[in-house]
Amino acid sequence: MGTGTPAHVKIAFIGGGSRLWAPQLMTDLALSRSIAGEIELYDIDREAAGRNAALGKDIFGHRDARSRFVAAAVDNLTDALNGAHFVVLSIEPGPTRLRYADLEIPRSHGILQTVGDTTGPGGILRSLRAAPIFMNREENVVIYELRQYRVKKGKMKEWLRLMEGEIMPFQVSRGMAIPAMFTASKETGLFVWLRRFKNEAERKRLYRAVYETEHWKNVIQPKVEAVLYIPKIVVTDMEPTPKSVLQ
Repeated sequence: MGTGTPAHVKIAFIGGGSRLWAPQLMTDLALSRSIAGEIELYDIDREAAGRNAALGKDIFGHRDARSRFVAAAVDNLTDALNGAHFVVLSIEPGPTRLRYADLEIPRSHGILQTVGDTTGPGGILRSLRAAPIFMNREENVVIYELRQYRVKKGKMKEWLRLMEGEIMPFQVSRGMAIPAMFTASKETGLFVWLRRFKNEAERKRLYRAVYETEHWKNVIQPKVEAVLYIPKIVVTDMEPTPKSVLQ
C-alpha cells in the first residue's frame, strides 16, 4: 500500500477524551501514507472528546500531514463501534486510586510494577476490572438475520399463506421480532425476510422457544419442508450501520 491509494478505514477510539493517547494516536496516523478515513472518538466526557476532535482537525489539516482522517466526537458507543475496522480502548474502569492496589499488593510480595502496566499481577487486577465492560458490549450487539429461502416451483402462494398466517404469528407470539419480509419481483421462488435480536443470548433463548416446541416440530415444520428447498436456505448475520433506519 506504500505508494498506492491509501486504505480507507474507520477507527473507533473508546476513551476519546484522553489528554495524551488520543492526540498521540492522531499524530501517528497523520504521519502514515498507508491509511486514511475516519476516527470516531467516544468518551463519557463528551466535551473532552469534542476537544480532541477539534485537535484532530488541526493535526490532519497540518501542511506536513501525510494522511487525511476526519476526526469526530460521537454521542454513543454503538455509533463509534458500528462499521469500525479497528477499535482502540483507552479506558480505565473505576477510580484512579485503585492503581495504588495494583502497585502495592505486588510490591508487598517483592514484585515491582510500573504504573499502568498491563502485565504481571497489577495487570491482572486491571484486566479483572475492565473485562466486564468488554463482555457487556459483546452481549449487547444487535443482530439482524437476513434469511433467504428458495420456494419450490408453483408453491409461492402456499408459502406466503403459511408464512403470514402461521409461522409469523407463532414466532411473534414466542417473542421473535420480524421487521420485514420480501418476495423478489425478478427472481422466481426467492423469499427474503429479516429477524432482529437484541443480542446473541436473546437469539439462543428465542430459538429454543420456537424450534424446540412440539407445535413447531409436529405442525409447522412438516408444512415448511413441503414448500421450501431446505438445503438452499441461507442465513446471514448482520449489524446495522450508524445511519441505518433499522437499528
